[in-house]
Amino acid sequence: MRTIGFLAPWAIACITATLSGATPKAPPEYTAHEWGTFTSIQGSDGIPIPWNPLAISDLPDFVHSRQNPAMGPAINPYRPLLSQLDGKGATTWLQRMETPVIYFHSKEALEVSVRVDMPSGRLTEWFPAAFAYGPLPAISGFLPGSTNSYLEWPGLAILPSARPGDVVGRLPHLDAPSHYYAARQVTASPVRTTIGAACTRDGVGENEQFVFYRGVANFTAPLRVRSAAHSLIIENTGATPIVSAFVWQAQGSVASFTRLGPLEPGATSRMDVPAARAGEPRPALAKRLQQQMSGALVAAGLNREEAAAMIATWRDSWFDEDGTRVLYLVPRAFVDATLPVTFDPPPSRLERVFVGRAEVIDAAREQRGDELFAEFRKAHDPAILSGFHGLVAPRFADALLTAIGNRQIAAQPATQRNPGNEPGTQLPEVLRILEDLQKVRTELTPLVQRTASTSGRPSTLGTVAANAR
Repeated sequence: MRTIGFLAPWAIACITATLSGATPKAPPEYTAHEWGTFTSIQGSDGIPIPWNPLAISDLPDFVHSRQNPAMGPAINPYRPLLSQLDGKGATTWLQRMETPVIYFHSKEALEVSVRVDMPSGRLTEWFPAAFAYGPLPAISGFLPGSTNSYLEWPGLAILPSARPGDVVGRLPHLDAPSHYYAARQVTASPVRTTIGAACTRDGVGENEQFVFYRGVANFTAPLRVRSAAHSLIIENTGATPIVSAFVWQAQGSVASFTRLGPLEPGATSRMDVPAARAGEPRPALAKRLQQQMSGALVAAGLNREEAAAMIATWRDSWFDEDGTRVLYLVPRAFVDATLPVTFDPPPSRLERVFVGRAEVIDAAREQRGDELFAEFRKAHDPAILSGFHGLVAPRFADALLTAIGNRQIAAQPATQRNPGNEPGTQLPEVLRILEDLQKVRTELTPLVQRTASTSGRPSTLGTVAANAR
């Protein structure tokens, strides 16, 4: 087991309670299964767009974050410093890593140390509480400084496998709706923290059916999607095959989907996209797609309960939001390189199944967005925002605005794109564009945030704006 070189004051009591002088014995065998998602947004040219969902997190309040890493009064003296740490909402990112969960399967109780690293991003939320995390400036007497993005759970207690109903009374739960809870509907070995930040007021630790974490990053996904007139061009830009991908287009009550076979490195697949109203009834088609995706997830290494929990977690986001997206199985080698995870002792088998979501803002949506922004710049009327109906799901509004701004700025003369700072010069057009974009963001943000507090997501920005009036 990894030696811990730093002991925070609030961790010593927990460590003392868990150490013993017994002679160590070989740990029981166990397996670990992990699923998660990488979500990116691409313009019609296939270039990823930095974005911020503009919405508050839908996670339960008991989930920990960089600003709130532990429970209990022991960290109260450090809260003013912790509150100054940046979270994932502080800036834009190319990727949102949403709800990876690690399930353990063991017939006997054991202890496992777990560490997750994210070299090109930032791990932002987790549960149960981690012993240490980064990046973090050193906080004297509390946590060591680190420039690496990581989470570490030493001495994690793994209990014998239990059905979901057997442990539900021991798990934290709040009434507000959240994507978080669906992942609990899996027969797995519950986990309990025993060391460090996870010490609750009674020193017992925190219980969960899995290890959960989230993050953001700036890596480029291994799938590029370009859109042309009524077609998509899908390219594997990675070094390993993409074994399965699903193209889903939905608008209102109808939808269409196409399943793509293996896509070799460097290979390109071109497919026709039917007109928005030329698809099949959406509920029935969504059910068929879920069945096919479940089969692909199981073939990749998850069991059926885990695959069902993953789809249940993201059903409303993947299938209820209007738009065009490609859902694909991220190659295992890419996951391991992007998001290394280590276990001590190691499992006898480790499965890591991640779904990449490439949300596509096609040329038609880009053109309509440009027109609406031009109208808004003339009238500065918030009612114009209802015209965004059908363009993007609410949480992708920031990416759409970023793409609009990039095109508007690129169209300006070079002298306007790189204005001087001479006193008395007229405000350059590029600054006016940025100012008007910020006005649109200001109008949209409360509407988008309103959707985060409800159980379902409105399918378009137009729906949100209409409900707000």
